[in-house]
Amino acid sequence: MWATVAWAAGGALSLLFLYRHIQVNWPQSYFGPTETLAQYFSGSGVRYVLFRFLPPYVMFVLVGLYSPGEPGAVVWITAGVYATLSTTLSIRSSLSREEGSVQLSGPRIAVLVSIVLGIGLCALAATHSVPAIAPSAPPIADIAANLIAALIAVALAVSYFMGTLAPTGRPNELPEDLTHQIRMIALDNGADQQLAIAIAYVENLQRPAWFRRLERIGARVHRAGSFGLFQVKGHGPVDDVESCRIAMRSLRGAFPLLDEHGFPVDWSVRQCAERHNPDAKFADMVSDVYRHLPVYPIEATSLRAPDGRPLLEVSAVGRFGSKMAVRGTYWSTTETLAVDVYRLGTNVPTEITPTLAINDSGRSTWNASLASDITRLAVRSIASLDDCFTSEQIDIDLRRVEVSRDLTLR
Repeated sequence: MWATVAWAAGGALSLLFLYRHIQVNWPQSYFGPTETLAQYFSGSGVRYVLFRFLPPYVMFVLVGLYSPGEPGAVVWITAGVYATLSTTLSIRSSLSREEGSVQLSGPRIAVLVSIVLGIGLCALAATHSVPAIAPSAPPIADIAANLIAALIAVALAVSYFMGTLAPTGRPNELPEDLTHQIRMIALDNGADQQLAIAIAYVENLQRPAWFRRLERIGARVHRAGSFGLFQVKGHGPVDDVESCRIAMRSLRGAFPLLDEHGFPVDWSVRQCAERHNPDAKFADMVSDVYRHLPVYPIEATSLRAPDGRPLLEVSAVGRFGSKMAVRGTYWSTTETLAVDVYRLGTNVPTEITPTLAINDSGRSTWNASLASDITRLAVRSIASLDDCFTSEQIDIDLRRVEVSRDLTLR
């Protein structure tokens, strides 16, 4: 009897130590591992199921094969001990608000219940597998030797992935067309494109595309949930692009401050991120991603505004079919904006009126639609302060800049 209990306890503790070693954390939501290896497993529904339930199944089979007691009994005892311990520890971390834990909400409880049910199915499968595997099972000494070799290989693999992937920041798993749409939607709505992309990366880590598809399917019975890449509530099962448009309403005017060297001010990034989601862990992740994102402007003035950003900048030029558009930001507290365009074969400019998204914060955005025969444009920032006229200008030759595919122009 004691030998059976010892095998059951050893199997359950081995599983707990395994998952603890891999460090699957649950920041902000009930689906958001942050470590490199866990990101890989959570990127696919099939990989996640295998990651979560294949180790318990293997452990249950091993316990059933090599424990001195009755195989079926020891398998179910091991499963019960493991399910009880893992669930208790998870609930305890939520109630005590440990770092990296998640609030014990309805979705969180649903996930814990589904994991317990999955462990039960693993135990059931193991009890049926043991009699078939037992005749050809190798000696336990061989199992131990192979296990040690496997652990060494896993340690080397984890070290390699952490050493080669971690310095580059978080992986970009979003399609290029989608990231460009997010940037353009942010600019059209008076928000920082870099902040919008950072939030999209974090939300995508917490709920990958396959998981969002499951959420939309489940919307038939749970319409009160959050949907889309930006996880917006109160709008039903919206897609990723529409969720971005909705999210930008709360992010309008959100432009983190830059220091004298042009680097983002950490507390300002967190403050802006909290307008989308007030959770401290979420803001921390957004700040981490924000620092690794490239600075997007095509051209910018050397003169700086009070927020540390250029007084005027051209952020992107996009096209779809015969439609083209140029977008950027400017300091609107003291400046007005004018855009001159030059058509093919003429040096006489035509002034067009840009569309402005003016923010009380001072940093505003602008966009202008361009005809297909425009080859050059000049964007002018004009100010008249205390009877002193000043002007800054950016010239863009459309034949020499990157024009991105812009699906928002469809």
